[in-house]
Parts: sequence; structure tokens; C-alpha cells
Amino acid sequence: MRRLSRSCRSPLAQRRPAFTLVEILLVVTIVAILIALLIPGVGQAMRQANNTVCMHNLREIGQALQIYRLESAGWLPNVDVVDDDRVNTWFVKLMPRPLADRTVMACPEDPFKNRWRSLDEKDDPSDWANASSYGLNNFLMRAGDGFLSNVDRHEPSRPMNTLLVADIGPDRHFAPGRGDDGKDKGPPRNASMLQWDDGYDPNYDDEGYPWVTTRHGVGINVLTLGNSVTTARTIDVMRNPIREYYSRCANGGCSICTDLHDVEHYNFSSDQLYWYTGALPSSERETRR
Repeated sequence: MRRLSRSCRSPLAQRRPAFTLVEILLVVTIVAILIALLIPGVGQAMRQANNTVCMHNLREIGQALQIYRLESAGWLPNVDVVDDDRVNTWFVKLMPRPLADRTVMACPEDPFKNRWRSLDEKDDPSDWANASSYGLNNFLMRAGDGFLSNVDRHEPSRPMNTLLVADIGPDRHFAPGRGDDGKDKGPPRNASMLQWDDGYDPNYDDEGYPWVTTRHGVGINVLTLGNSVTTARTIDVMRNPIREYYSRCANGGCSICTDLHDVEHYNFSSDQLYWYTGALPSSERETRR
């Protein structure tokens, strides 16, 4: 018997077996599981990359501050009075030199980073004060009638453990924060200054708008006066009321604990970070007691 040619075979004989509905659902389920497993890893990798960028930013800011200090006879960019609309705040004094790259003032994990990135050199200088992602240690700027900001003359005993610059919040809206032009200016950030006590009490939501945040998971990145970059676990700090004295803080050489006694302040001693270490000018001890 003569065999049928390929063109004469039944169409059913040429058709490949199709996937069943069960098989399709199984493939979709497997793909969904793989995506679910992959997304957290990608998110964690992105957060880690952003954290690395943030630390790089702090190092760049630290170098600019050191150059400013060397060129200013030991003085950091002093700020006599800090207001929310402060025009001549500390980082403005660093630009355009020695801080040529102004983009380092925006932390990639800052939810309001675009507020800084959208600024133009022609904008109202008062818009700059609260737009930075980083704040300067206000205790160095204000204590001892401002003389502590001359760190060559009043260098702390432990510069590697003395706060200089850190991530600053708030990182969420507490109030509309709109300007006269109707534009959203974001939350206030105390003119980009780290206040040793901004009135925050975890038991009372209306006490103040704390700058302390947990921007990088459980804490923030910190630049010390010794030009090292480290992290501070702020999630524990924000759970506790601010106090005047901490034994661990005092044992680490905290000047506020050992010299002032009655000044409430945030405590970062668990990470060996302090507002100032060493003796304060006598006038500061006398006026604050």
C-alpha cells in the first residue's frame, strides 16, 4: 500500500499537543514565586547601594568642612542664630568652593531629596535652609558663645567620637509646610542643624518635630569630627524620652552629662557618639548650670 504524502496527512496528526490549563497555572505560579523571592533581594541591594552613596556624600561634606576650617584659622562655618528660614546656613558657606558638587547634600534615601535637587542657584536662599538631607552639630556652633566652632582651639578629647554631620529628618510630613507661593516646602529641618534636644518626647506627639529619623532601616549615617563615617542606631533613641544625664554617656566623656548636668539631650552613647567630649569653656558651664 502506498504511504500518504506529508501534505495528505490529517491536520490532527500534524498538530502539537497544547499546554493544559493546569500546566499554565503551574508555570504562572512558579514565576510569581520567583519574582516574590527576587524583589526583596533587589530592594535590599538598592537600599545598600543608597547607603553607600550616603556615606560617600558625608565624606565629601567632611572634606569640604576640613578645607573650610584650614582656610578659616580653625573655624567651622559658624551660625550665630538658627531660624527656619536661615539664609546663610552652614553649607551655603561651603559653596561653590570647597563644596563644588552640591548634589552631595541630597541623601538618596531621603524621601524629600527632590526638594534639594529641584533648587536652583537663583532660588530664594531661604528655600535652601531646610532642603538639605544632612545637618550640622548645633552644639559645636552654639555652645561656649559660639567659640566651640573653632575646633583648632577647642578640639574635643575624642574627635573620632564627636558628632559633626548626620542624616537629618523629619522624614515625614507633620504639617502641610507650604510657602506663600503655595509650593510644598516639606517638613521643617531646623535650618539643617542637629539640635541636642528638639523637644521630642515619644509619649506626646505634639511636643515637636524630631529631626532624628531611621532613614537607613534602623538608624542614620554620621560623620564625626575626626572625619570618620559610621552609623547610629536611632530606632532605640526614639523609643525613649530625652533625659539630662545618662551614665553610659557620661562614662564616654559626654560634656553635656559631665559639665552641664541640667541640659536634656539625645543619647547616642551605645554607638560611642557624643555631642562634645572634653572640657567646655568656663563661661558655658557657668551660664548653663
